[in-house]
Amino acid sequence: MASKTKKKGKRKGNIQNLVQYQNTTPEQRREWASKAGKASQAKARERKTLANELIAILSSKNYNKRISTALVKKAAKGDTYAFITIRDTIGEKPIEKVANADCKLEDLLKDIK
Repeated sequence: MASKTKKKGKRKGNIQNLVQYQNTTPEQRREWASKAGKASQAKARERKTLANELIAILSSKNYNKRISTALVKKAAKGDTYAFITIRDTIGEKPIEKVANADCKLEDLLKDIK
């Protein structure tokens, strides 16, 4: 049997390597903020790309019709999640109706004043 040996080297999780933010120089803070901002932008681009790809796939062929048909079939078999998805998609969500009614009431009250 071959013995397993652990690699020795710099450990990333070492507490002695931690640096408190307040003990860093303004240059280090700017550098860290820049790195964080760049990573955040890259992740946002990745999410946007995925969303665009999904929209492109759904708009081609008859995917919307297939998905809608599958949802209706699942709801007819008793799948409450499918029913809720259909209800919310067609604008019959109870919470939204109450919120919309409140907005309309406020608009009416403004008009009366």
